[in-house]
Amino acid sequence: MPALILAAQDPGPGLAQAMEDLAASVREEVKMRQGIEADRQKTRTTVRTSR
Repeated sequence: MPALILAAQDPGPGLAQAMEDLAASVREEVKMRQGIEADRQKTRTTVRTSR
């Protein structure tokens, strides 16, 4: 995030790269969180089914 703040204060050719890097990072985090949530959901379904 600091790179994005600096780029906002002094926009230049690095801003596009900073935005692309941030977008890639957010995509990876969302993908990871979705995988974790899917695993949790499988566990909940298994527990409900086995009662």
